Amino acid sequence: MKLARLAPMPVVAASTAGEPSQRFWLTALGLALLVLSASALAVYWERAPSSGGDWDPLSEDQRWELAMTYSPVLRFSVEERTFPSEAEYFIGRSHLTDRGRTIIVENPISDELSLAGRGTYLDNYKGSGDDMGVITAYENDISIVQPTVYVRVTEGDGKVALQYWMFYVFNLGTFNSHEGDWEMVQVVLDREDLEPQRAVLSQHHGFGREDWDEGVDAENGTHPVVIVSRGSHANYFPGTRSIIAGDKIDGSGERWEPQDYVLVPIGEEWNGAVPGWLLFQGHWGEPGGIWGGMLGTEGPLGPMFREDGEMWDCLSWGS
Repeated sequence: MKLARLAPMPVVAASTAGEPSQRFWLTALGLALLVLSASALAVYWERAPSSGGDWDPLSEDQRWELAMTYSPVLRFSVEERTFPSEAEYFIGRSHLTDRGRTIIVENPISDELSLAGRGTYLDNYKGSGDDMGVITAYENDISIVQPTVYVRVTEGDGKVALQYWMFYVFNLGTFNSHEGDWEMVQVVLDREDLEPQRAVLSQHHGFGREDWDEGVDAENGTHPVVIVSRGSHANYFPGTRSIIAGDKIDGSGERWEPQDYVLVPIGEEWNGAVPGWLLFQGHWGEPGGIWGGMLGTEGPLGPMFREDGEMWDCLSWGS
């Protein structure tokens, strides 16, 4: 079964007309949001690595060509129920809450998430980590969900790193369940000749790594083949024998070729394409209780903040 591709839905701004006092407070709120947005962007630029090297930076056309050339082939379990989707689908079915589950913003938009700090949660109100409500809603909505993989291209230290980020609405692992799930496939190239050196795959709080010429199965010579574990969505190389956390990796279900999903650029290198949700410092999912982080029942942090930002520092992650 292939998922339908849809164009992004337009955002309709709400009217701000009102009495003079209302307009005053709305103007004040708008100025405050601008200040907070600038602060959030400062966090982004602080985390963004410099290109370095004695060469000219890659052009946008070159980056896009590399992104398309090395986009992964994803093989899922026959029992998989959720697949990579656009982040906006999850956001549109969530409230922003604090750890005590008090609602801070109902149905937040992407830009509002850029203002939320640590200790906040994007709680999907279609279900919880203790039931299948989020998955059932996703399956019912499958015809309007856009299959999506996000791509970031970073260069520096004699390397080019291509990061392919996947978001899943739910993690149904062998030993834990939680709302939201961010996973990633990374391909590292030599900056001088742009030849692939290695691939690094996210696996829970760690990673799997293979040198390109030794352990990477690449379709057409460039598209790394990745086996996605059932429910937990940890990524594995075909034929791997090192399985962790009870993952199931039969890879006999859906097979996504690069043409089966929409590749969406994120990051400053794409002419400033930094969506508000990328700056969200909170958790993609509901709170997991006092021991939620340790027990794996709490929603994960987003790409910029996963593993204390080490995954976003892609030039060193997995090296």
